[in-house]
Amino acid sequence: MVVPAQLHDLATAGTSGSCQQHHRTGQNGNISGAAADEGGSHPSKAEPVPERAHGREGTPDSCRSDGRDAHARVCLAQFLNTAGFLCSSVSRVQILNSLLVNGGGTSLVATSVASAAALEFILTPVLGVKMDEVGRKGPLAMVAAMGAVPRALVLLAASRGLKKGFGRHALLSALVLERVTGQASYGLYQTGCSALCSDLAEGSALVGLSTRVAGCAALGVVLGPLLGGRVAEMTGSPSATFWVSATLGGLQLLLTALGLPETLPPERRRELSAVAGQAVAPRNPLAMLRLFTTSPTLAVLATSTLLQCLTENKSILDICTAYAGTDIGWTNKEITKFIAFFGACWVGGTLLAKKFVDKFGVRSFTTGSNLFAALGFSLWASKVDGSRLILGTVVMMWGLERRAGTTALLLKANKVAGSPIGTGELHAMIGNLKASTLIVAPLIYSAVYTWSKRTGRSAAMPFAVAAATAVMAELLHQTVPNSALEEREPTITPSHKAHLP
Repeated sequence: MVVPAQLHDLATAGTSGSCQQHHRTGQNGNISGAAADEGGSHPSKAEPVPERAHGREGTPDSCRSDGRDAHARVCLAQFLNTAGFLCSSVSRVQILNSLLVNGGGTSLVATSVASAAALEFILTPVLGVKMDEVGRKGPLAMVAAMGAVPRALVLLAASRGLKKGFGRHALLSALVLERVTGQASYGLYQTGCSALCSDLAEGSALVGLSTRVAGCAALGVVLGPLLGGRVAEMTGSPSATFWVSATLGGLQLLLTALGLPETLPPERRRELSAVAGQAVAPRNPLAMLRLFTTSPTLAVLATSTLLQCLTENKSILDICTAYAGTDIGWTNKEITKFIAFFGACWVGGTLLAKKFVDKFGVRSFTTGSNLFAALGFSLWASKVDGSRLILGTVVMMWGLERRAGTTALLLKANKVAGSPIGTGELHAMIGNLKASTLIVAPLIYSAVYTWSKRTGRSAAMPFAVAAATAVMAELLHQTVPNSALEEREPTITPSHKAHLP
Protein backbone atom coordinates (compact mmCIF):
# COMPACT_ATOMS: atom_id res chain seq x y z
CA MET A 1 0.00 0.00 0.00
CA VAL A 2 1.36 3.41 -0.91
CA VAL A 3 2.20 5.60 2.05
CA PRO A 4 0.44 9.02 1.79
CA ALA A 5 2.67 11.98 1.13
CA GLN A 6 1.81 13.37 4.54
CA LEU A 7 0.60 11.43 7.56
CA HIS A 8 -0.82 13.44 10.38
CA ASP A 9 1.63 14.20 13.19
CA LEU A 10 2.01 11.92 16.17
CA ALA A 11 -0.46 12.57 18.96
CA THR A 12 0.73 14.47 22.00
CA ALA A 13 1.90 12.93 25.30
CA GLY A 14 0.36 9.57 26.13
CA THR A 15 0.06 8.33 22.53
CA SER A 16 3.67 8.05 21.36
CA GLY A 17 4.36 5.13 19.06
CA SER A 18 0.94 5.15 17.43
CA CYS A 19 0.18 6.90 14.17
CA GLN A 20 -2.41 9.50 15.15
CA GLN A 21 -3.56 12.81 13.74
CA HIS A 22 -1.95 15.83 15.39
CA HIS A 23 -4.16 18.68 16.51
CA ARG A 24 -2.95 21.59 14.42
CA THR A 25 -5.36 24.37 15.21
CA GLY A 26 -5.44 24.43 19.01
CA GLN A 27 -4.09 22.80 22.15
CA ASN A 28 -7.20 22.00 24.13
CA GLY A 29 -7.85 18.62 22.51
CA ASN A 30 -11.18 19.61 21.01
CA ILE A 31 -11.65 18.20 17.54
CA SER A 32 -13.39 21.36 16.46
CA GLY A 33 -10.14 23.25 16.92
CA ALA A 34 -11.34 26.00 19.26
CA ALA A 35 -8.66 28.25 20.73
CA ALA A 36 -7.05 26.98 23.90
CA ASP A 37 -6.69 30.35 25.57
CA GLU A 38 -9.58 31.38 27.74
CA GLY A 39 -9.96 34.71 26.02
CA GLY A 40 -9.07 33.27 22.61
CA SER A 41 -7.35 36.54 21.72
CA HIS A 42 -3.71 35.49 21.83
CA PRO A 43 -2.04 33.34 19.21
CA SER A 44 -0.81 29.91 20.17
CA LYS A 45 2.53 29.81 21.93
CA ALA A 46 3.50 26.63 20.20
CA GLU A 47 6.33 26.84 17.71
CA PRO A 48 5.12 26.63 14.10
CA VAL A 49 7.79 24.12 13.10
CA PRO A 50 6.21 20.95 14.55
CA GLU A 51 3.16 21.43 12.32
CA ARG A 52 5.20 20.42 9.27
CA ALA A 53 7.93 18.42 10.93
CA HIS A 54 6.32 15.02 10.54
CA GLY A 55 5.86 14.68 6.82
CA ARG A 56 7.13 11.69 4.88
CA GLU A 57 10.73 12.43 5.86
CA GLY A 58 10.00 13.22 9.51
CA THR A 59 7.76 10.25 10.22
CA PRO A 60 9.36 7.33 12.10
CA ASP A 61 9.51 3.98 10.32
CA SER A 62 7.22 2.40 12.90
CA CYS A 63 4.54 5.01 12.18
CA ARG A 64 4.91 4.48 8.43
CA SER A 65 4.38 0.76 8.91
CA ASP A 66 1.37 1.36 11.16
CA GLY A 67 0.01 3.78 8.55
CA ARG A 68 0.28 1.24 5.72
CA ASP A 69 -1.32 -1.43 7.87
CA ALA A 70 -4.11 0.93 8.94
CA HIS A 71 -4.85 1.82 5.32
CA ALA A 72 -5.03 -1.86 4.34
CA ARG A 73 -7.41 -2.66 7.19
CA VAL A 74 -9.75 0.21 6.35
CA CYS A 75 -9.79 -0.97 2.72
CA LEU A 76 -10.57 -4.54 3.77
CA ALA A 77 -13.33 -3.37 6.12
CA GLN A 78 -14.97 -1.39 3.32
CA PHE A 79 -14.79 -4.40 0.99
CA LEU A 80 -16.49 -6.61 3.60
CA ASN A 81 -19.10 -3.91 4.19
CA THR A 82 -20.04 -3.73 0.50
CA ALA A 83 -19.74 -7.42 -0.42
CA GLY A 84 -21.67 -8.52 2.67
CA PHE A 85 -24.55 -6.17 1.91
CA LEU A 86 -24.82 -6.94 -1.81
CA CYS A 87 -24.17 -10.69 -1.96
CA SER A 88 -27.76 -11.51 -0.93
CA SER A 89 -29.45 -8.70 -2.89
CA VAL A 90 -30.91 -10.94 -5.63
CA SER A 91 -31.87 -13.74 -3.24
CA ARG A 92 -33.68 -11.28 -0.98
CA VAL A 93 -36.08 -10.29 -3.77
CA GLN A 94 -36.56 -13.93 -4.79
CA ILE A 95 -37.53 -14.97 -1.26
CA LEU A 96 -39.85 -11.99 -0.83
CA ASN A 97 -41.58 -12.72 -4.15
CA SER A 98 -42.09 -16.32 -3.03
CA LEU A 99 -43.76 -15.05 0.15
CA LEU A 100 -45.86 -12.35 -1.54
CA VAL A 101 -48.01 -12.63 -4.65
CA ASN A 102 -48.03 -10.51 -7.80
CA GLY A 103 -44.42 -9.37 -7.48
CA GLY A 104 -45.05 -7.82 -4.10
CA GLY A 105 -41.46 -8.54 -3.10
CA THR A 106 -40.05 -6.05 -5.59
CA SER A 107 -42.47 -3.37 -4.38
CA LEU A 108 -41.61 -4.09 -0.76
CA VAL A 109 -37.88 -3.78 -1.49
CA ALA A 110 -38.49 -0.40 -3.13
CA THR A 111 -40.33 0.78 -0.02
CA SER A 112 -37.54 -0.60 2.18
CA VAL A 113 -34.96 1.40 0.20
CA ALA A 114 -36.73 4.67 1.00
CA SER A 115 -37.15 3.65 4.66
CA ALA A 116 -33.45 2.77 4.90
CA ALA A 117 -32.46 6.12 3.40
CA ALA A 118 -34.63 7.91 5.96
CA LEU A 119 -33.08 5.86 8.80
CA GLU A 120 -29.58 6.67 7.56
CA PHE A 121 -30.52 10.34 7.34
CA ILE A 122 -31.61 10.32 11.01
CA LEU A 123 -28.69 8.29 12.40
CA THR A 124 -25.81 9.87 10.46
CA PRO A 125 -25.49 13.01 12.65
CA VAL A 126 -25.68 10.87 15.78
CA LEU A 127 -22.79 8.75 14.47
CA GLY A 128 -20.75 11.86 13.68
CA VAL A 129 -21.15 13.35 17.15
CA LYS A 130 -20.44 10.05 18.90
CA MET A 131 -17.28 9.46 16.88
CA ASP A 132 -16.00 12.85 18.04
CA GLU A 133 -17.01 12.23 21.66
CA VAL A 134 -15.86 8.66 22.35
CA GLY A 135 -13.55 7.79 19.46
CA ARG A 136 -13.99 6.14 16.08
CA LYS A 137 -13.98 2.39 16.77
CA GLY A 138 -16.84 2.02 19.24
CA PRO A 139 -19.57 3.70 17.19
CA LEU A 140 -18.26 2.10 14.00
CA ALA A 141 -18.43 -1.36 15.60
CA MET A 142 -22.04 -0.71 16.60
CA VAL A 143 -22.82 0.20 12.99
CA ALA A 144 -21.21 -3.06 11.80
CA ALA A 145 -23.30 -5.01 14.33
CA MET A 146 -26.40 -3.20 13.08
CA GLY A 147 -25.80 -4.77 9.67
CA ALA A 148 -24.61 -8.21 10.78
CA VAL A 149 -27.15 -9.19 13.46
CA PRO A 150 -30.30 -8.96 11.25
CA ARG A 151 -28.65 -11.32 8.74
CA ALA A 152 -28.37 -13.91 11.49
CA LEU A 153 -32.07 -13.32 12.29
CA VAL A 154 -32.94 -14.10 8.65
CA LEU A 155 -31.05 -17.38 8.91
CA LEU A 156 -32.88 -18.21 12.13
CA ALA A 157 -36.26 -17.40 10.60
CA ALA A 158 -35.46 -19.40 7.44
CA SER A 159 -34.44 -22.51 9.39
CA ARG A 160 -36.61 -25.61 9.58
CA GLY A 161 -39.75 -25.27 11.63
CA LEU A 162 -40.32 -21.69 10.53
CA LYS A 163 -41.74 -22.40 7.12
CA LYS A 164 -45.45 -21.87 7.67
CA GLY A 165 -47.85 -19.91 9.79
CA PHE A 166 -46.14 -17.58 12.20
CA GLY A 167 -42.75 -18.61 10.76
CA ARG A 168 -43.70 -17.14 7.39
CA HIS A 169 -44.42 -13.78 8.97
CA ALA A 170 -41.23 -14.02 11.01
CA LEU A 171 -39.18 -14.59 7.87
CA LEU A 172 -40.93 -11.71 6.09
CA SER A 173 -40.30 -9.38 9.04
CA ALA A 174 -36.65 -10.48 9.31
CA LEU A 175 -36.05 -9.85 5.61
CA VAL A 176 -37.55 -6.35 5.78
CA LEU A 177 -35.55 -5.56 8.94
CA GLU A 178 -32.37 -6.87 7.30
CA ARG A 179 -32.97 -4.80 4.16
CA VAL A 180 -33.65 -1.56 6.03
CA THR A 181 -30.90 -1.84 8.65
CA GLY A 182 -28.49 -3.38 6.12
CA GLN A 183 -28.68 -0.46 3.71
CA ALA A 184 -28.55 2.10 6.54
CA SER A 185 -25.56 0.33 8.11
CA TYR A 186 -23.86 0.17 4.70
CA GLY A 187 -24.09 3.96 4.28
CA LEU A 188 -23.24 4.77 7.90
CA TYR A 189 -20.15 2.58 7.77
CA GLN A 190 -18.94 4.44 4.68
CA THR A 191 -19.30 7.70 6.61
CA GLY A 192 -17.31 6.28 9.52
CA CYS A 193 -14.54 5.04 7.24
CA SER A 194 -14.34 8.52 5.71
CA ALA A 195 -13.65 9.94 9.17
CA LEU A 196 -10.92 7.32 9.71
CA CYS A 197 -9.33 8.25 6.38
CA SER A 198 -9.29 11.96 7.25
CA ASP A 199 -7.47 11.09 10.50
CA LEU A 200 -4.82 9.13 8.61
CA ALA A 201 -4.13 11.51 5.72
CA GLU A 202 -4.89 14.96 4.36
CA GLY A 203 -4.95 16.86 1.07
CA SER A 204 -3.97 14.85 -1.99
CA ALA A 205 -2.95 11.94 0.24
CA LEU A 206 -6.51 11.87 1.63
CA VAL A 207 -7.96 11.74 -1.88
CA GLY A 208 -5.58 8.90 -2.75
CA LEU A 209 -6.55 6.93 0.36
CA SER A 210 -10.27 7.64 -0.14
CA THR A 211 -10.16 6.43 -3.73
CA ARG A 212 -8.35 3.23 -2.71
CA VAL A 213 -11.01 2.58 -0.08
CA ALA A 214 -13.69 3.30 -2.69
CA GLY A 215 -11.92 0.89 -5.05
CA CYS A 216 -12.24 -1.87 -2.47
CA ALA A 217 -15.92 -1.01 -2.09
CA ALA A 218 -16.29 -1.21 -5.88
CA LEU A 219 -14.60 -4.61 -5.81
CA GLY A 220 -17.29 -5.65 -3.34
CA VAL A 221 -19.91 -4.43 -5.83
CA VAL A 222 -18.41 -6.79 -8.42
CA LEU A 223 -17.65 -9.85 -6.28
CA GLY A 224 -20.50 -9.72 -3.75
CA PRO A 225 -23.41 -10.48 -6.11
CA LEU A 226 -21.30 -12.97 -8.08
CA LEU A 227 -20.42 -14.85 -4.88
CA GLY A 228 -24.02 -14.83 -3.67
CA GLY A 229 -25.31 -16.01 -7.03
CA ARG A 230 -22.78 -18.83 -7.15
CA VAL A 231 -23.72 -20.05 -3.68
CA ALA A 232 -27.43 -19.95 -4.53
CA GLU A 233 -26.76 -21.90 -7.73
CA MET A 234 -24.66 -24.55 -5.97
CA THR A 235 -27.08 -25.08 -3.07
CA GLY A 236 -30.34 -24.52 -4.91
CA SER A 237 -31.53 -22.35 -2.02
CA PRO A 238 -31.70 -18.54 -2.16
CA SER A 239 -31.52 -18.35 1.65
CA ALA A 240 -28.05 -19.93 1.55
CA THR A 241 -26.62 -16.62 0.40
CA PHE A 242 -27.41 -15.21 3.84
CA TRP A 243 -24.84 -17.61 5.33
CA VAL A 244 -22.25 -15.84 3.17
CA SER A 245 -23.70 -12.45 3.99
CA ALA A 246 -23.76 -13.16 7.73
CA THR A 247 -20.21 -14.54 7.64
CA LEU A 248 -18.90 -11.47 5.87
CA GLY A 249 -20.80 -9.27 8.32
CA GLY A 250 -19.29 -11.14 11.26
CA LEU A 251 -15.78 -10.71 9.83
CA GLN A 252 -16.47 -7.02 9.31
CA LEU A 253 -17.59 -6.66 12.93
CA LEU A 254 -14.51 -8.49 14.25
CA LEU A 255 -12.17 -6.45 12.05
CA THR A 256 -13.83 -3.21 13.17
CA ALA A 257 -13.74 -4.04 16.88
CA LEU A 258 -10.31 -5.70 17.01
CA GLY A 259 -8.39 -4.75 13.87
CA LEU A 260 -9.09 -1.14 12.93
CA PRO A 261 -6.91 1.50 14.59
CA GLU A 262 -8.35 4.06 16.97
CA THR A 263 -7.31 7.18 15.14
CA LEU A 264 -8.72 9.70 17.62
CA PRO A 265 -6.59 9.84 20.81
CA PRO A 266 -8.33 10.38 24.16
CA GLU A 267 -7.06 13.92 24.65
CA ARG A 268 -8.77 15.01 21.45
CA ARG A 269 -12.17 13.51 22.17
CA ARG A 270 -14.95 15.81 23.18
CA GLU A 271 -15.95 15.64 26.80
CA LEU A 272 -19.62 14.73 27.12
CA SER A 273 -20.12 17.67 29.45
CA ALA A 274 -18.75 20.06 26.80
CA VAL A 275 -21.58 19.22 24.42
CA ALA A 276 -24.27 18.50 27.00
CA GLY A 277 -25.83 21.91 26.43
CA GLN A 278 -26.01 21.18 22.69
CA ALA A 279 -27.10 17.56 22.99
CA VAL A 280 -30.01 17.96 20.58
CA ALA A 281 -28.66 20.27 17.88
CA PRO A 282 -25.65 18.21 16.67
CA ARG A 283 -27.84 15.10 16.42
CA ASN A 284 -30.48 16.89 14.41
CA PRO A 285 -30.37 15.58 10.80
CA LEU A 286 -30.90 19.15 9.64
CA ALA A 287 -27.65 20.14 11.38
CA MET A 288 -26.09 19.56 7.94
CA LEU A 289 -27.47 22.99 7.06
CA ARG A 290 -24.51 24.40 9.01
CA LEU A 291 -22.46 23.57 5.94
CA PHE A 292 -24.36 26.32 4.16
CA THR A 293 -24.18 28.92 6.94
CA THR A 294 -20.70 28.58 8.48
CA SER A 295 -18.69 30.25 5.72
CA PRO A 296 -19.27 31.24 2.06
CA THR A 297 -16.60 28.80 0.84
CA LEU A 298 -18.13 25.89 2.74
CA ALA A 299 -21.57 26.83 1.40
CA VAL A 300 -20.44 26.79 -2.25
CA LEU A 301 -18.49 23.53 -1.88
CA ALA A 302 -21.39 21.91 0.01
CA THR A 303 -23.77 22.86 -2.81
CA SER A 304 -21.35 21.42 -5.36
CA THR A 305 -21.15 18.22 -3.28
CA LEU A 306 -24.95 18.06 -3.09
CA LEU A 307 -25.17 18.20 -6.88
CA GLN A 308 -22.52 15.49 -7.15
CA CYS A 309 -24.52 13.27 -4.81
CA LEU A 310 -27.54 13.63 -7.11
CA THR A 311 -25.52 11.85 -9.81
CA GLU A 312 -23.84 9.29 -7.57
CA ASN A 313 -23.91 5.58 -8.33
CA LYS A 314 -26.69 4.67 -5.89
CA SER A 315 -28.80 7.60 -7.09
CA ILE A 316 -28.66 6.74 -10.79
CA LEU A 317 -28.09 2.97 -11.02
CA ASP A 318 -31.69 1.89 -10.30
CA ILE A 319 -33.16 3.96 -13.14
CA CYS A 320 -30.26 2.83 -15.34
CA THR A 321 -31.01 -0.88 -14.82
CA ALA A 322 -34.75 -0.32 -15.40
CA TYR A 323 -33.92 1.59 -18.59
CA ALA A 324 -31.56 -1.19 -19.75
CA GLY A 325 -34.22 -3.86 -19.30
CA THR A 326 -37.27 -1.97 -20.57
CA ASP A 327 -35.90 0.24 -23.35
CA ILE A 328 -32.67 -1.40 -24.48
CA GLY A 329 -34.10 -4.89 -24.06
CA TRP A 330 -31.36 -6.52 -22.01
CA THR A 331 -32.13 -9.73 -20.12
CA ASN A 332 -31.64 -10.06 -16.37
CA LYS A 333 -28.39 -11.91 -17.00
CA GLU A 334 -27.12 -9.11 -19.25
CA ILE A 335 -28.09 -6.48 -16.67
CA THR A 336 -26.19 -8.41 -13.98
CA LYS A 337 -23.13 -8.47 -16.23
CA PHE A 338 -23.46 -4.73 -16.81
CA ILE A 339 -23.59 -4.04 -13.07
CA ALA A 340 -20.43 -6.12 -12.64
CA PHE A 341 -18.85 -4.18 -15.53
CA PHE A 342 -19.91 -0.91 -13.89
CA GLY A 343 -18.22 -2.02 -10.66
CA ALA A 344 -15.07 -2.99 -12.58
CA CYS A 345 -14.94 0.49 -14.15
CA TRP A 346 -15.34 1.95 -10.68
CA VAL A 347 -12.33 -0.06 -9.52
CA GLY A 348 -10.35 1.14 -12.55
CA GLY A 349 -11.30 4.73 -11.84
CA THR A 350 -10.09 4.56 -8.26
CA LEU A 351 -6.75 3.13 -9.41
CA LEU A 352 -6.30 5.98 -11.88
CA ALA A 353 -7.45 8.66 -9.42
CA LYS A 354 -4.40 8.42 -7.13
CA LYS A 355 -1.99 9.02 -10.03
CA PHE A 356 -4.14 11.87 -11.31
CA VAL A 357 -4.21 13.57 -7.90
CA ASP A 358 -0.46 13.14 -7.36
CA LYS A 359 0.30 14.73 -10.71
CA PHE A 360 -2.33 17.46 -11.01
CA GLY A 361 -3.69 18.07 -7.48
CA VAL A 362 -7.05 17.81 -5.75
CA ARG A 363 -8.78 20.66 -7.57
CA SER A 364 -7.79 19.42 -11.03
CA PHE A 365 -8.96 15.94 -10.05
CA THR A 366 -12.34 17.35 -9.00
CA THR A 367 -12.68 19.29 -12.26
CA GLY A 368 -11.66 16.36 -14.43
CA SER A 369 -13.94 13.89 -12.66
CA ASN A 370 -16.95 16.24 -12.88
CA LEU A 371 -16.43 16.80 -16.61
CA PHE A 372 -15.83 13.11 -17.37
CA ALA A 373 -19.00 12.27 -15.46
CA ALA A 374 -20.93 14.86 -17.52
CA LEU A 375 -19.47 13.42 -20.75
CA GLY A 376 -20.35 9.86 -19.73
CA PHE A 377 -23.93 10.79 -18.89
CA SER A 378 -24.16 12.68 -22.19
CA LEU A 379 -23.20 9.51 -24.06
CA TRP A 380 -25.87 7.60 -22.14
CA ALA A 381 -28.43 10.26 -23.09
CA SER A 382 -27.40 10.56 -26.77
CA LYS A 383 -29.19 7.42 -27.93
CA VAL A 384 -31.19 4.51 -26.53
CA ASP A 385 -28.50 1.95 -27.25
CA GLY A 386 -26.57 -0.60 -25.21
CA SER A 387 -23.21 0.26 -26.79
CA ARG A 388 -23.65 3.94 -25.72
CA LEU A 389 -24.37 2.75 -22.18
CA ILE A 390 -21.15 0.72 -22.12
CA LEU A 391 -19.02 3.44 -23.76
CA GLY A 392 -20.39 6.11 -21.43
CA THR A 393 -19.55 3.94 -18.42
CA VAL A 394 -15.94 3.59 -19.59
CA VAL A 395 -15.65 7.36 -20.00
CA MET A 396 -17.38 7.93 -16.68
CA MET A 397 -14.91 5.80 -14.71
CA TRP A 398 -12.89 8.96 -14.09
CA GLY A 399 -15.92 10.50 -12.41
CA LEU A 400 -17.29 7.63 -10.35
CA GLU A 401 -15.44 8.72 -7.21
CA ARG A 402 -15.47 12.48 -7.71
CA ARG A 403 -16.87 13.21 -4.24
CA ALA A 404 -13.48 12.25 -2.77
CA GLY A 405 -12.14 15.53 -4.15
CA THR A 406 -14.84 17.80 -2.75
CA THR A 407 -14.69 16.02 0.61
CA ALA A 408 -11.00 16.92 0.88
CA LEU A 409 -11.83 20.50 -0.14
CA LEU A 410 -14.60 20.73 2.45
CA LEU A 411 -12.18 19.58 5.16
CA LYS A 412 -9.70 22.21 4.00
CA ALA A 413 -12.34 24.97 3.93
CA ASN A 414 -13.48 24.00 7.42
CA LYS A 415 -9.90 24.19 8.67
CA VAL A 416 -9.34 27.59 7.07
CA ALA A 417 -12.53 28.82 8.77
CA GLY A 418 -11.08 27.81 12.16
CA SER A 419 -12.54 24.29 12.33
CA PRO A 420 -15.99 25.31 13.66
CA ILE A 421 -17.27 21.84 12.74
CA GLY A 422 -15.67 18.70 14.17
CA THR A 423 -14.17 16.19 11.74
CA GLY A 424 -16.64 13.45 12.63
CA GLU A 425 -19.57 15.86 12.47
CA LEU A 426 -18.40 17.17 9.10
CA HIS A 427 -18.28 13.69 7.61
CA ALA A 428 -21.71 13.02 9.13
CA MET A 429 -23.07 16.15 7.47
CA ILE A 430 -21.61 15.06 4.13
CA GLY A 431 -23.17 11.64 4.71
CA ASN A 432 -26.51 13.30 5.37
CA LEU A 433 -26.24 15.22 2.11
CA LYS A 434 -25.81 11.89 0.36
CA ALA A 435 -28.64 10.25 2.32
CA SER A 436 -31.04 13.08 1.55
CA THR A 437 -30.27 12.90 -2.17
CA LEU A 438 -30.74 9.13 -2.09
CA ILE A 439 -34.32 9.81 -1.03
CA VAL A 440 -34.94 12.52 -3.62
CA ALA A 441 -32.80 11.58 -6.66
CA PRO A 442 -34.58 8.33 -7.64
CA LEU A 443 -37.91 10.20 -7.47
CA ILE A 444 -36.54 12.95 -9.74
CA TYR A 445 -35.10 10.57 -12.33
CA SER A 446 -38.21 8.37 -12.19
CA ALA A 447 -40.45 11.41 -12.79
CA VAL A 448 -38.31 12.54 -15.74
CA TYR A 449 -38.33 9.00 -17.16
CA THR A 450 -42.11 8.71 -16.83
CA TRP A 451 -42.61 12.16 -18.38
CA SER A 452 -40.32 11.37 -21.32
CA LYS A 453 -42.13 8.10 -22.02
CA ARG A 454 -45.56 9.75 -21.76
CA THR A 455 -44.64 12.62 -24.07
CA GLY A 456 -42.85 10.49 -26.64
CA ARG A 457 -39.39 11.84 -25.90
CA SER A 458 -36.21 9.78 -25.51
CA ALA A 459 -36.26 7.34 -22.60
CA ALA A 460 -32.64 8.38 -21.93
CA MET A 461 -33.75 11.88 -20.85
CA PRO A 462 -32.91 11.27 -17.14
CA PHE A 463 -29.24 10.94 -18.08
CA ALA A 464 -29.31 14.33 -19.79
CA VAL A 465 -30.52 15.76 -16.47
CA ALA A 466 -27.65 13.97 -14.71
CA ALA A 467 -25.14 15.40 -17.21
CA ALA A 468 -26.44 18.94 -16.64
CA THR A 469 -26.25 18.41 -12.88
CA ALA A 470 -22.59 17.33 -13.09
CA VAL A 471 -21.79 20.45 -15.14
CA MET A 472 -23.49 22.68 -12.55
CA ALA A 473 -21.46 21.01 -9.80
CA GLU A 474 -18.26 21.92 -11.65
CA LEU A 475 -19.36 25.49 -12.33
CA LEU A 476 -19.88 25.99 -8.60
CA HIS A 477 -16.51 24.39 -7.86
CA GLN A 478 -14.85 26.87 -10.22
CA THR A 479 -16.27 29.84 -8.31
CA VAL A 480 -14.08 29.02 -5.28
CA PRO A 481 -10.67 30.69 -5.65
CA ASN A 482 -7.56 28.89 -4.46
CA SER A 483 -6.92 31.72 -2.02
CA ALA A 484 -10.10 30.77 -0.12
CA LEU A 485 -8.56 27.37 0.66
CA GLU A 486 -5.19 28.66 1.82
CA GLU A 487 -4.39 28.94 5.51
CA ARG A 488 -3.02 32.30 6.56
CA GLU A 489 -0.32 32.75 9.16
CA PRO A 490 -1.56 34.74 12.18
CA THR A 491 -0.43 38.36 12.32
CA ILE A 492 1.93 38.93 15.25
CA THR A 493 1.50 42.43 16.64
CA PRO A 494 3.99 44.11 19.03
CA SER A 495 1.59 43.54 21.93
CA HIS A 496 1.45 39.84 21.11
CA LYS A 497 5.23 39.57 20.86
CA ALA A 498 5.46 40.45 24.54
CA HIS A 499 3.64 37.22 25.35
CA LEU A 500 5.86 35.03 23.20
CA PRO A 501 8.88 33.26 24.71
